[in-house]
Formats: sequence, C-alpha cells, structure tokens
Amino acid sequence: MARSNSTIRAARDLFFRYDGSTFYMSRDGADREYQSYAVPEDVEREWLRELTARHLAALVKPGNWWTLNFLVHHRDTNHLERVIAAPPLGELWQRTAYLELLLQYIRACQSAGAPRALIASALDVVQKHADDLMKRSRSETSRARVAKVLVGAKHRSEKLRLFLSRHQGA
Repeated sequence: MARSNSTIRAARDLFFRYDGSTFYMSRDGADREYQSYAVPEDVEREWLRELTARHLAALVKPGNWWTLNFLVHHRDTNHLERVIAAPPLGELWQRTAYLELLLQYIRACQSAGAPRALIASALDVVQKHADDLMKRSRSETSRARVAKVLVGAKHRSEKLRLFLSRHQGA
C-alpha cells in the first residue's frame, strides 16, 4: 500500500512525540491514530535507531536519566559500556533517578547475557556515584533514596561475586 509523504510524516511525528512507545501513545489515545498509519516494521526500526542515537547523545547533558528510562523501556541492552561512562547529571533528584534506572538497566543487561566483568564494573560505578550523592544529600528523603540504590548495588555485586567464586573453575 502506497503511503503519502504527509501520512509518513504524521506517523513519524507521533512516533517521535511518544518516544517510540505505543504504551505512551495509548495513555493519550494516540495509539489508534498511529496504528491507522500501518507503518512497516523496518521503518519503525529505523526510527527507533534514530531515537536511540538522540537519547545516547543526550547522555552528556543534565537530565540524562531520561536516556536510561528510554533504554529500559525499549529493553535495549546494547549500550552498557557507553552508559556507565557517563556520570549522572542534573539536579540531585535527576542524578538519583539516573542511578535507580542504571540498576534496572544493569539487571536487564545481565539477563540479556552481558559479560559478568562488565556487570561488575557497572555495579562499581553505581556504588561510586551513589557514595558521592550520599555525601551531597541533605534531606532524609534524598538520603533514603540514595541508600536504597547503594543497598541494591551492593546486593547485586555480592550475588555476582558469590556466583563467580562458585563457578571460577567451571
């Protein structure tokens, strides 16, 4: 079925407005309109690659937690090295959200088969940044959120160390 340029443009605008998420579209009722455009899967994949590139480029900007939110939402586990190279940026709540989402992302990457050494490095990065945030946090609410991140990272690191010690010679 031939699609007009204006139809493709309208579909693309919706896709990008909702960060490539039909779930987000469904919350506003835009999913039906988007589905009516019958966008081919290869076109959607191309648009998603473009969105992913935009989000990854934003890792160097304040509010970079949104990049992790995007990667977690789309289950894109191909960027752990790049993600852990970027420090959490922005307001304290944004940096805390970054670390919370980074833990989720690490879990997803581990489930997807990322190398254990990379997972261990990523968990160390989380702990380092969380320790730094803990020193800067003033409110009890902020400290509690950061403490929860620290506990989660330490717990996952310990589980990984135990696994590795049991399977060292395997």
